[in-house]
Amino acid sequence: MSAPSREMLFGWGRANHARSLVYRPSGPDEAAEAVRDARRRGLTVAHRGAGQSYGDAALNQGGAVLQTVGLDRILHYDPEGGRIRAEAGVTVDRLWRHVVADGWWPPVVPGTSRPTLGGCLAMNVHGKNHMGAGSFAEHVRWVAVLGPDGEVEEHTRDVAGLDGVAGAQGTSGTILALEIELKRVNSGYLGVEARTAASLDATLQELDTLAGAHEHAVAWVDCFSAGDTLGRAELHAASDLDREHPRADEGLSVEEQAPDPRALGLLPRDRLASVLRLAVCDPGIRALNRAKYVHARAAHPSSHLEPRASFHFLLDYVPGWRRAYGPAGLMQYQFFVPEARAGEVFRRALQLQHERDVVSYLGVLKRHREDPFPAGYSVDGYSLALDFPVGRRLTDLMGLLREYDRLQEWAGGRIYAAKDSMSRLGAVPPGGDEVYSSNLLRRWKRTASA
Repeated sequence: MSAPSREMLFGWGRANHARSLVYRPSGPDEAAEAVRDARRRGLTVAHRGAGQSYGDAALNQGGAVLQTVGLDRILHYDPEGGRIRAEAGVTVDRLWRHVVADGWWPPVVPGTSRPTLGGCLAMNVHGKNHMGAGSFAEHVRWVAVLGPDGEVEEHTRDVAGLDGVAGAQGTSGTILALEIELKRVNSGYLGVEARTAASLDATLQELDTLAGAHEHAVAWVDCFSAGDTLGRAELHAASDLDREHPRADEGLSVEEQAPDPRALGLLPRDRLASVLRLAVCDPGIRALNRAKYVHARAAHPSSHLEPRASFHFLLDYVPGWRRAYGPAGLMQYQFFVPEARAGEVFRRALQLQHERDVVSYLGVLKRHREDPFPAGYSVDGYSLALDFPVGRRLTDLMGLLREYDRLQEWAGGRIYAAKDSMSRLGAVPPGGDEVYSSNLLRRWKRTASA
Protein backbone atom coordinates (compact mmCIF):
# COMPACT_ATOMS: atom_id res chain seq x y z
CA MET A 1 0.00 0.00 0.00
CA SER A 2 1.29 3.42 -0.87
CA ALA A 3 1.61 6.01 1.88
CA PRO A 4 -1.65 7.76 2.80
CA SER A 5 -2.16 11.25 1.42
CA ARG A 6 -4.11 14.26 2.62
CA GLU A 7 -6.84 14.99 0.10
CA MET A 8 -10.02 16.96 -0.38
CA LEU A 9 -12.91 14.56 -0.97
CA PHE A 10 -16.43 15.37 -2.09
CA GLY A 11 -19.81 13.75 -1.66
CA TRP A 12 -21.33 12.59 -4.92
CA GLY A 13 -23.63 15.63 -5.01
CA ARG A 14 -20.53 17.90 -4.82
CA ALA A 15 -22.18 20.12 -2.18
CA ASN A 16 -20.28 18.48 0.72
CA HIS A 17 -16.53 18.16 1.05
CA ALA A 18 -13.86 17.42 3.66
CA ARG A 19 -10.07 17.08 3.90
CA SER A 20 -8.84 13.74 5.23
CA LEU A 21 -5.91 11.35 5.35
CA VAL A 22 -6.83 8.83 2.63
CA TYR A 23 -5.69 5.19 2.61
CA ARG A 24 -6.11 2.98 -0.46
CA PRO A 25 -5.44 -0.64 0.54
CA SER A 26 -5.31 -3.33 -2.14
CA GLY A 27 -5.95 -6.28 0.15
CA PRO A 28 -7.18 -7.31 3.63
CA ASP A 29 -3.71 -7.09 5.22
CA GLU A 30 -3.21 -3.55 3.94
CA ALA A 31 -6.69 -2.60 5.17
CA ALA A 32 -5.76 -3.84 8.65
CA GLU A 33 -2.50 -1.89 8.56
CA ALA A 34 -4.38 1.25 7.46
CA VAL A 35 -6.73 1.04 10.46
CA ARG A 36 -3.79 0.45 12.82
CA ASP A 37 -1.88 3.39 11.35
CA ALA A 38 -4.87 5.71 11.64
CA ARG A 39 -5.32 4.70 15.28
CA ARG A 40 -1.62 5.36 16.01
CA ARG A 41 -2.15 8.86 14.64
CA GLY A 42 -5.20 9.32 16.86
CA LEU A 43 -7.60 9.52 13.90
CA THR A 44 -11.08 8.16 13.47
CA VAL A 45 -11.78 6.11 10.33
CA ALA A 46 -14.53 6.54 7.78
CA HIS A 47 -15.18 4.10 4.95
CA ARG A 48 -15.55 5.09 1.32
CA GLY A 49 -16.20 2.84 -1.65
CA ALA A 50 -16.75 4.49 -5.03
CA GLY A 51 -17.85 7.77 -3.41
CA GLN A 52 -21.48 7.49 -4.51
CA SER A 53 -23.11 8.72 -1.28
CA TYR A 54 -24.75 12.07 -2.09
CA GLY A 55 -23.78 13.95 1.07
CA ASP A 56 -21.25 13.52 3.88
CA ALA A 57 -21.62 9.84 4.82
CA ALA A 58 -18.21 8.99 3.31
CA LEU A 59 -16.43 12.16 4.44
CA ASN A 60 -14.38 12.59 7.62
CA GLN A 61 -13.01 16.10 8.15
CA GLY A 62 -9.63 15.94 9.90
CA GLY A 63 -9.80 12.16 10.22
CA ALA A 64 -8.90 9.16 8.08
CA VAL A 65 -10.77 7.69 5.12
CA LEU A 66 -10.31 4.06 4.10
CA GLN A 67 -11.12 3.81 0.37
CA THR A 68 -11.98 0.22 -0.50
CA VAL A 69 -12.08 0.24 -4.31
CA GLY A 70 -8.72 -1.60 -4.33
CA LEU A 71 -10.38 -4.62 -2.74
CA ASP A 72 -11.79 -5.65 -6.09
CA ARG A 73 -11.36 -9.39 -6.61
CA ILE A 74 -14.18 -11.79 -7.42
CA LEU A 75 -13.34 -14.67 -5.11
CA HIS A 76 -15.79 -17.38 -6.19
CA TYR A 77 -18.73 -17.69 -8.56
CA ASP A 78 -21.16 -20.59 -8.79
CA PRO A 79 -23.00 -20.21 -12.13
CA GLU A 80 -25.18 -23.22 -11.37
CA GLY A 81 -26.30 -22.26 -7.87
CA GLY A 82 -26.31 -18.50 -8.42
CA ARG A 83 -23.98 -17.38 -5.65
CA ILE A 84 -21.02 -15.05 -5.95
CA ARG A 85 -18.39 -14.13 -3.38
CA ALA A 86 -16.50 -10.91 -4.00
CA GLU A 87 -14.37 -8.35 -2.22
CA ALA A 88 -16.05 -5.19 -1.01
CA GLY A 89 -14.63 -2.94 -3.76
CA VAL A 90 -16.28 -4.79 -6.63
CA THR A 91 -18.95 -2.56 -8.16
CA VAL A 92 -22.55 -3.38 -9.04
CA ASP A 93 -21.59 -2.68 -12.66
CA ARG A 94 -18.86 -5.30 -12.61
CA LEU A 95 -21.14 -7.77 -10.82
CA TRP A 96 -23.97 -7.74 -13.36
CA ARG A 97 -21.53 -7.89 -16.25
CA HIS A 98 -19.92 -10.96 -14.68
CA VAL A 99 -23.14 -12.96 -14.23
CA VAL A 100 -25.68 -11.85 -16.85
CA ALA A 101 -24.57 -14.31 -19.55
CA ASP A 102 -25.44 -17.20 -17.21
CA GLY A 103 -28.99 -15.92 -16.66
CA TRP A 104 -28.38 -14.22 -13.28
CA TRP A 105 -28.89 -10.67 -12.09
CA PRO A 106 -28.23 -8.92 -8.74
CA PRO A 107 -31.47 -9.28 -6.73
CA VAL A 108 -31.45 -5.64 -5.54
CA VAL A 109 -29.70 -2.74 -7.24
CA PRO A 110 -29.77 1.01 -6.58
CA GLY A 111 -30.49 3.57 -9.29
CA THR A 112 -26.84 3.58 -10.40
CA SER A 113 -24.42 0.74 -11.10
CA ARG A 114 -21.42 2.68 -9.75
CA PRO A 115 -21.50 1.79 -6.00
CA THR A 116 -19.33 -0.95 -4.55
CA LEU A 117 -20.86 -4.06 -3.03
CA GLY A 118 -19.37 -3.14 0.34
CA GLY A 119 -21.03 0.26 0.11
CA CYS A 120 -24.33 -1.36 -0.84
CA LEU A 121 -24.24 -3.47 2.32
CA ALA A 122 -22.92 -0.70 4.57
CA MET A 123 -25.83 1.54 3.47
CA ASN A 124 -28.22 -1.38 2.82
CA VAL A 125 -29.38 0.08 -0.47
CA HIS A 126 -32.81 -0.55 -1.97
CA GLY A 127 -34.17 -0.68 -5.49
CA LYS A 128 -37.42 -0.26 -7.36
CA ASN A 129 -38.44 -3.77 -6.19
CA HIS A 130 -38.33 -3.16 -2.45
CA MET A 131 -41.90 -4.33 -1.82
CA GLY A 132 -41.14 -7.79 -3.15
CA ALA A 133 -37.39 -8.29 -2.76
CA GLY A 134 -36.57 -6.14 0.26
CA SER A 135 -33.20 -4.44 0.62
CA PHE A 136 -29.71 -5.45 -0.49
CA ALA A 137 -28.72 -7.02 2.83
CA GLU A 138 -31.59 -9.52 2.69
CA HIS A 139 -29.73 -11.30 -0.12
CA VAL A 140 -26.28 -11.35 1.49
CA ARG A 141 -25.43 -14.83 2.80
CA TRP A 142 -21.94 -14.25 4.21
CA VAL A 143 -19.72 -11.30 5.09
CA ALA A 144 -16.14 -10.89 6.35
CA VAL A 145 -15.54 -7.82 8.53
CA LEU A 146 -12.25 -6.43 9.83
CA GLY A 147 -12.70 -5.10 13.36
CA PRO A 148 -10.79 -2.21 14.97
CA ASP A 149 -8.63 -4.77 16.80
CA GLY A 150 -7.34 -6.15 13.49
CA GLU A 151 -9.30 -9.40 13.78
CA VAL A 152 -11.52 -10.63 10.94
CA GLU A 153 -14.95 -11.96 11.82
CA GLU A 154 -17.16 -13.90 9.44
CA HIS A 155 -20.94 -13.81 9.69
CA THR A 156 -23.52 -15.89 7.84
CA ARG A 157 -27.18 -15.24 7.17
CA ASP A 158 -28.35 -17.27 10.18
CA VAL A 159 -26.09 -15.36 12.60
CA ALA A 160 -27.16 -12.04 14.12
CA GLY A 161 -23.76 -10.47 13.39
CA LEU A 162 -24.60 -9.99 9.72
CA ASP A 163 -27.69 -8.01 10.65
CA GLY A 164 -25.50 -5.66 12.65
CA VAL A 165 -23.42 -4.88 9.55
CA ALA A 166 -26.39 -4.06 7.32
CA GLY A 167 -26.92 -0.32 7.05
CA ALA A 168 -24.41 0.41 9.83
CA GLN A 169 -22.27 2.71 7.60
CA GLY A 170 -19.14 0.76 8.44
CA THR A 171 -19.36 1.52 12.17
CA SER A 172 -19.08 -2.20 13.00
CA GLY A 173 -15.85 -2.59 11.05
CA THR A 174 -14.38 -2.67 7.55
CA ILE A 175 -16.34 -4.87 5.16
CA LEU A 176 -13.74 -6.95 3.32
CA ALA A 177 -15.84 -9.39 1.30
CA LEU A 178 -19.39 -10.68 0.97
CA GLU A 179 -21.39 -13.41 -0.70
CA ILE A 180 -24.63 -12.64 -2.54
CA GLU A 181 -27.44 -14.92 -3.65
CA LEU A 182 -28.30 -13.88 -7.20
CA LYS A 183 -31.68 -13.80 -8.95
CA ARG A 184 -32.38 -16.19 -11.83
CA VAL A 185 -33.84 -14.31 -14.81
CA ASN A 186 -35.47 -15.56 -17.99
CA SER A 187 -34.28 -12.73 -20.18
CA GLY A 188 -32.01 -9.72 -20.31
CA TYR A 189 -35.12 -7.71 -21.11
CA LEU A 190 -37.86 -6.52 -18.80
CA GLY A 191 -41.45 -6.06 -19.80
CA VAL A 192 -42.13 -2.43 -18.92
CA GLU A 193 -45.56 -0.86 -18.45
CA ALA A 194 -45.79 2.94 -18.57
CA ARG A 195 -48.67 4.94 -17.14
CA THR A 196 -49.44 8.48 -16.05
CA ALA A 197 -51.28 9.88 -13.04
CA ALA A 198 -52.75 13.39 -13.03
CA SER A 199 -52.43 14.19 -9.29
CA LEU A 200 -50.61 13.11 -6.15
CA ASP A 201 -53.50 10.98 -4.90
CA ALA A 202 -53.71 9.26 -8.28
CA THR A 203 -49.94 8.75 -8.32
CA LEU A 204 -49.92 7.05 -4.92
CA GLN A 205 -52.87 4.85 -5.86
CA GLU A 206 -51.36 3.89 -9.21
CA LEU A 207 -47.99 3.17 -7.63
CA ASP A 208 -49.63 0.86 -5.10
CA THR A 209 -51.36 -1.03 -7.89
CA LEU A 210 -48.21 -1.38 -9.98
CA ALA A 211 -46.01 -2.39 -7.03
CA GLY A 212 -48.46 -5.18 -6.24
CA ALA A 213 -48.63 -6.47 -9.81
CA HIS A 214 -45.00 -6.11 -10.95
CA GLU A 215 -41.51 -6.79 -9.63
CA HIS A 216 -40.41 -3.16 -10.00
CA ALA A 217 -42.34 0.10 -9.80
CA VAL A 218 -41.37 3.77 -9.70
CA ALA A 219 -43.03 7.14 -10.24
CA TRP A 220 -41.24 10.18 -11.72
CA VAL A 221 -42.93 13.20 -10.18
CA ASP A 222 -43.21 16.57 -11.92
CA CYS A 223 -42.46 18.86 -8.99
CA PHE A 224 -43.30 21.99 -11.03
CA SER A 225 -46.94 20.96 -11.42
CA ALA A 226 -49.28 22.75 -9.00
CA GLY A 227 -52.94 23.17 -8.09
CA ASP A 228 -55.11 20.26 -9.20
CA THR A 229 -52.13 18.65 -10.93
CA LEU A 230 -49.79 18.81 -7.91
CA GLY A 231 -47.82 15.56 -7.77
CA ARG A 232 -48.67 14.33 -11.25
CA ALA A 233 -46.25 11.70 -12.50
CA GLU A 234 -45.10 9.23 -15.08
CA LEU A 235 -44.97 5.71 -13.69
CA HIS A 236 -42.94 2.75 -14.88
CA ALA A 237 -43.40 -0.84 -13.74
CA ALA A 238 -41.39 -3.83 -14.92
CA SER A 239 -41.25 -7.61 -14.59
CA ASP A 240 -39.17 -10.46 -15.94
CA LEU A 241 -40.45 -12.10 -19.13
CA ASP A 242 -42.26 -15.44 -18.95
CA ARG A 243 -40.37 -18.53 -20.09
CA GLU A 244 -42.79 -18.77 -23.04
CA HIS A 245 -42.11 -15.21 -24.21
CA PRO A 246 -40.57 -15.05 -27.72
CA ARG A 247 -37.60 -13.08 -26.33
CA ALA A 248 -36.88 -15.29 -23.33
CA ASP A 249 -33.17 -16.17 -23.23
CA GLU A 250 -32.33 -13.07 -25.27
CA GLY A 251 -30.48 -9.97 -24.10
CA LEU A 252 -28.20 -11.98 -21.82
CA SER A 253 -24.94 -10.39 -22.90
CA VAL A 254 -23.10 -7.23 -21.97
CA GLU A 255 -23.29 -6.05 -25.57
CA GLU A 256 -27.09 -6.36 -25.66
CA GLN A 257 -27.40 -4.49 -22.37
CA ALA A 258 -25.22 -1.60 -23.54
CA PRO A 259 -27.02 1.55 -24.71
CA ASP A 260 -26.85 3.04 -28.16
CA PRO A 261 -23.74 5.27 -28.08
CA ARG A 262 -25.93 8.06 -29.49
CA ALA A 263 -28.97 9.23 -27.52
CA LEU A 264 -32.08 8.94 -29.70
CA GLY A 265 -29.66 7.81 -32.43
CA LEU A 266 -28.35 11.37 -32.81
CA LEU A 267 -26.27 12.95 -30.04
CA PRO A 268 -23.20 11.23 -28.55
CA ARG A 269 -23.99 10.32 -24.95
CA ASP A 270 -20.79 11.85 -23.64
CA ARG A 271 -22.10 15.25 -24.80
CA LEU A 272 -25.53 14.90 -23.21
CA ALA A 273 -24.54 16.48 -19.90
CA SER A 274 -23.31 19.62 -21.68
CA VAL A 275 -26.55 19.90 -23.59
CA LEU A 276 -28.62 19.19 -20.49
CA ARG A 277 -26.87 21.98 -18.62
CA LEU A 278 -28.50 24.47 -20.98
CA ALA A 279 -31.91 23.15 -19.90
CA VAL A 280 -31.18 22.73 -16.18
CA CYS A 281 -32.91 25.85 -14.93
CA ASP A 282 -36.44 26.45 -13.70
CA PRO A 283 -37.96 27.31 -17.12
CA GLY A 284 -36.07 24.48 -18.82
CA ILE A 285 -37.06 21.76 -16.36
CA ARG A 286 -40.66 23.05 -16.24
CA ALA A 287 -40.88 22.81 -20.04
CA LEU A 288 -39.14 19.42 -20.15
CA ASN A 289 -41.45 17.95 -17.50
CA ARG A 290 -44.52 19.27 -19.29
CA ALA A 291 -43.41 17.88 -22.65
CA LYS A 292 -42.58 14.47 -21.19
CA TYR A 293 -45.89 14.26 -19.36
CA VAL A 294 -47.96 15.28 -22.39
CA HIS A 295 -46.14 12.73 -24.53
CA ALA A 296 -46.60 9.97 -21.94
CA ARG A 297 -50.24 10.91 -21.42
CA ALA A 298 -50.93 10.60 -25.15
CA ALA A 299 -49.55 7.04 -25.12
CA HIS A 300 -51.12 6.05 -21.76
CA PRO A 301 -51.00 3.19 -21.03
CA SER A 302 -48.16 1.71 -23.06
CA SER A 303 -45.76 -1.20 -22.84
CA HIS A 304 -42.37 -2.06 -24.25
CA LEU A 305 -39.29 -4.20 -23.67
CA GLU A 306 -36.19 -2.63 -22.15
CA PRO A 307 -32.73 -3.96 -21.25
CA ARG A 308 -32.36 -4.44 -17.52
CA ALA A 309 -29.33 -2.17 -17.28
CA SER A 310 -31.08 0.81 -18.90
CA PHE A 311 -34.22 0.36 -16.76
CA HIS A 312 -32.31 0.15 -13.48
CA PHE A 313 -29.42 2.52 -14.20
CA LEU A 314 -31.12 5.22 -16.25
CA LEU A 315 -28.90 8.10 -15.16
CA ASP A 316 -25.70 6.12 -15.77
CA TYR A 317 -26.49 6.39 -19.46
CA VAL A 318 -25.99 10.17 -19.34
CA PRO A 319 -22.26 10.36 -18.52
CA GLY A 320 -21.49 13.09 -16.00
CA TRP A 321 -25.14 14.20 -15.74
CA ARG A 322 -24.60 15.67 -12.27
CA ARG A 323 -22.42 18.33 -13.89
CA ALA A 324 -25.59 19.74 -15.42
CA TYR A 325 -26.47 21.09 -11.94
CA GLY A 326 -23.52 23.46 -12.10
CA PRO A 327 -20.33 23.83 -10.04
CA ALA A 328 -22.15 24.11 -6.68
CA GLY A 329 -23.66 20.65 -7.13
CA LEU A 330 -26.93 19.27 -5.82
CA MET A 331 -28.52 18.14 -2.58
CA GLN A 332 -31.08 15.38 -2.29
CA TYR A 333 -33.68 15.08 0.44
CA GLN A 334 -35.42 11.73 0.69
CA PHE A 335 -38.54 11.19 2.76
CA PHE A 336 -39.37 7.74 4.13
CA VAL A 337 -42.91 8.10 5.46
CA PRO A 338 -45.44 5.56 6.81
CA GLU A 339 -48.33 4.84 4.46
CA ALA A 340 -51.01 6.51 6.60
CA ARG A 341 -49.36 9.96 6.43
CA ALA A 342 -47.56 9.81 3.09
CA GLY A 343 -50.19 11.66 1.06
CA GLU A 344 -50.42 14.52 3.53
CA VAL A 345 -46.64 14.83 3.95
CA PHE A 346 -45.81 14.70 0.24
CA ARG A 347 -48.55 17.19 -0.64
CA ARG A 348 -47.20 19.66 1.90
CA ALA A 349 -43.61 19.00 0.80
CA LEU A 350 -44.47 19.89 -2.80
CA GLN A 351 -46.50 22.93 -1.77
CA LEU A 352 -43.60 24.25 0.32
CA GLN A 353 -41.36 24.16 -2.74
CA HIS A 354 -43.70 26.51 -4.59
CA GLU A 355 -44.12 28.77 -1.57
CA ARG A 356 -40.34 29.15 -1.22
CA ASP A 357 -39.74 29.20 -4.98
CA VAL A 358 -37.23 26.34 -4.64
CA VAL A 359 -38.47 23.48 -6.78
CA SER A 360 -36.87 20.06 -7.15
CA TYR A 361 -35.61 19.18 -10.62
CA LEU A 362 -36.10 15.46 -10.09
CA GLY A 363 -38.70 13.71 -7.93
CA VAL A 364 -38.73 9.92 -7.51
CA LEU A 365 -41.49 8.13 -5.60
CA LYS A 366 -41.30 4.47 -4.55
CA ARG A 367 -43.32 2.02 -2.41
CA HIS A 368 -41.56 0.25 0.48
CA ARG A 369 -41.93 -2.36 3.17
CA GLU A 370 -40.54 -2.26 6.72
CA ASP A 371 -36.79 -2.71 7.04
CA PRO A 372 -35.97 -5.62 9.44
CA PHE A 373 -32.43 -4.56 10.41
CA PRO A 374 -31.28 -2.80 13.62
CA ALA A 375 -29.99 0.15 11.56
CA GLY A 376 -33.06 0.12 9.33
CA TYR A 377 -34.39 3.24 7.65
CA SER A 378 -37.28 1.97 5.53
CA VAL A 379 -40.92 1.93 6.62
CA ASP A 380 -44.14 0.34 5.45
CA GLY A 381 -44.96 3.26 3.25
CA TYR A 382 -43.34 5.42 0.60
CA SER A 383 -40.19 7.33 -0.17
CA LEU A 384 -39.95 10.58 -2.10
CA ALA A 385 -36.47 11.61 -3.27
CA LEU A 386 -36.02 15.24 -4.33
CA ASP A 387 -32.95 16.69 -6.07
CA PHE A 388 -32.23 20.41 -5.66
CA PRO A 389 -29.51 22.45 -7.36
CA VAL A 390 -27.30 24.29 -4.89
CA GLY A 391 -26.82 27.88 -5.99
CA ARG A 392 -28.11 31.40 -5.59
CA ARG A 393 -31.12 30.36 -3.48
CA LEU A 394 -29.10 28.41 -0.92
CA THR A 395 -30.66 30.18 2.09
CA ASP A 396 -34.16 29.37 0.87
CA LEU A 397 -33.13 25.78 0.14
CA MET A 398 -31.71 25.25 3.63
CA GLY A 399 -34.86 26.70 5.13
CA LEU A 400 -36.97 24.35 3.04
CA LEU A 401 -34.97 21.31 4.12
CA ARG A 402 -35.33 22.29 7.78
CA GLU A 403 -39.10 22.37 7.25
CA TYR A 404 -38.84 18.94 5.66
CA ASP A 405 -37.18 17.67 8.83
CA ARG A 406 -40.14 18.94 10.83
CA LEU A 407 -42.54 17.20 8.45
CA GLN A 408 -40.59 13.95 8.74
CA GLU A 409 -40.50 14.16 12.52
CA TRP A 410 -44.27 14.77 12.68
CA ALA A 411 -44.96 11.81 10.39
CA GLY A 412 -42.57 9.36 12.07
CA GLY A 413 -40.38 9.32 8.97
CA ARG A 414 -36.79 8.14 8.65
CA ILE A 415 -33.59 9.26 6.98
CA TYR A 416 -31.46 7.27 4.52
CA ALA A 417 -27.77 7.84 5.22
CA ALA A 418 -26.57 7.33 1.64
CA LYS A 419 -28.59 10.34 0.44
CA ASP A 420 -28.52 12.68 3.44
CA SER A 421 -26.69 16.00 3.29
CA MET A 422 -28.03 18.05 6.21
CA SER A 423 -30.87 16.39 8.16
CA ARG A 424 -30.79 16.23 11.94
CA LEU A 425 -33.18 13.28 12.18
CA GLY A 426 -30.84 10.37 11.46
CA ALA A 427 -30.25 7.67 14.06
CA VAL A 428 -26.67 6.58 14.81
CA PRO A 429 -26.36 2.83 14.08
CA PRO A 430 -26.39 0.75 17.27
CA GLY A 431 -23.34 -1.19 18.42
CA GLY A 432 -20.70 0.79 16.54
CA ASP A 433 -17.11 1.30 17.65
CA GLU A 434 -15.77 4.78 18.42
CA VAL A 435 -12.87 4.13 16.04
CA TYR A 436 -15.30 4.75 13.17
CA SER A 437 -16.83 8.10 12.43
CA SER A 438 -17.79 10.46 9.60
CA ASN A 439 -19.13 13.97 9.13
CA LEU A 440 -22.65 12.54 8.98
CA LEU A 441 -22.30 10.52 12.17
CA ARG A 442 -20.90 13.49 14.08
CA ARG A 443 -23.81 15.61 12.89
CA TRP A 444 -26.34 13.00 14.01
CA LYS A 445 -24.58 12.53 17.36
CA ARG A 446 -24.61 16.25 18.07
CA THR A 447 -28.36 16.28 17.49
CA ALA A 448 -28.93 13.29 19.74
CA SER A 449 -27.00 14.92 22.61
CA ALA A 450 -28.55 18.37 22.21
